[in-house]
Amino acid sequence: MTMNIAEASLYVKHFLTPYHTFCLSANHGVGKSAVVKNVFRKILAEKHGIPVEEFAVVDRRASQLDPSDLIGGTWNVGGQTFNAPPYWLPVHEDDQKWLKERLTAAGREWVPFNTSKYGILFLDEVIRGTKLTQQALFELIYDHSVHGIRLPDTWYVIAAINGNLDLYDASRQDPAWTDRLVLVEFYPTKGEYLQFMNEEADAGRIHPSVPSFLYKFEDLIDPDDKIIEENAARAVKGFSRRSWYRLGESVQKAVTSGYDTISITQKDKENNFLQKAATGHVGDAAAASYSEYVRDEYGTLSAKDILEDFNEITAGKLKGLKASNPLAFGGLNEAIIEELNKKTKLSEKVEKNILQYLELCPREIITSFWTGWGTKSDKCKSQSTAWNTTPRRMSLLIRASAPDKGYDNWLASMVKKFAGFDATSDSRLV
Repeated sequence: MTMNIAEASLYVKHFLTPYHTFCLSANHGVGKSAVVKNVFRKILAEKHGIPVEEFAVVDRRASQLDPSDLIGGTWNVGGQTFNAPPYWLPVHEDDQKWLKERLTAAGREWVPFNTSKYGILFLDEVIRGTKLTQQALFELIYDHSVHGIRLPDTWYVIAAINGNLDLYDASRQDPAWTDRLVLVEFYPTKGEYLQFMNEEADAGRIHPSVPSFLYKFEDLIDPDDKIIEENAARAVKGFSRRSWYRLGESVQKAVTSGYDTISITQKDKENNFLQKAATGHVGDAAAASYSEYVRDEYGTLSAKDILEDFNEITAGKLKGLKASNPLAFGGLNEAIIEELNKKTKLSEKVEKNILQYLELCPREIITSFWTGWGTKSDKCKSQSTAWNTTPRRMSLLIRASAPDKGYDNWLASMVKKFAGFDATSDSRLV
């Protein structure tokens, strides 16, 4: 039985206690670390009623730890030995006092490194550690303490593993060790991943051509076990969710630095450098498919795509156009207005698609489209007047044409005129 992000988040929110260790088992590159650091951290911060930036995450890779890194060095105090907790370990308030009293009495100083009251201790790659390291983790996994030095009650321990030992160079899990975990098979849905990629593209962190491609070729999001084995046997790079994200980062970096990878690829059909660059991220075959899509399809939009077939791929292309060639919106505006002029009446679908298109356009393009549509013909003028009758559409146009103060004044007047006026609603006012 697997858990996706929504289900794992539900578990963390309602079931996880600070005394259990929640462990995600999954293939590489599906986003285990990202989910822990971003999604789970936010959920637990909200659960404790604190800002997310005050909720710490300490990330330690068991594959890089020796037992002494975990157990710490030894102090000799008053003829007795004490194990010094490692600097990164958050220590329970009562145990901090205990340590401080004994060290002060011996003329030594106790300075806790990690003073965050709330946090996640994230133990990654725990079955890639040596057998001795795994044995040293027993107490931390089950009792949330190291040599009796306890973690704070408001810290959580979450772990992650690549559990398929037929594919990964890791140690067999001891049944007694596994029994101490809340162990789940973690598999984020493709829809969750694509939503995340879209959000990252909207934030400008990755290039939208990558999620646009993956919406069309969902079978290239996750490699199956056979592909992973074949790539490992040949020592070649393959694709994963993580590698697609990193490719998106690289393409975005190229475009924002002035090297318009998308336009160059569409013009250069012989020496396709984008394919060569992508190979290092996602492997030969996936890179070829991605660069072919960019060359032949991405950014190629028609008025029909906008008005009749608007979908995630269309949105992805528009985002890419906005990032790499915003001047192309001028021609697209003209083509859409020309197509609208052929129609006697606009369907609800076409009206909503116009809204989706404009919400992805640069500000000046929205104003240009609205002016062009209203002045094209009497028919277009009637269309545009009938279209602009919902709060969301009106708000979009005012935001594009008026300065911030002007928009605020308009919104205040609409709230006064229409009780319950909601600028995000696409229901008609008249």
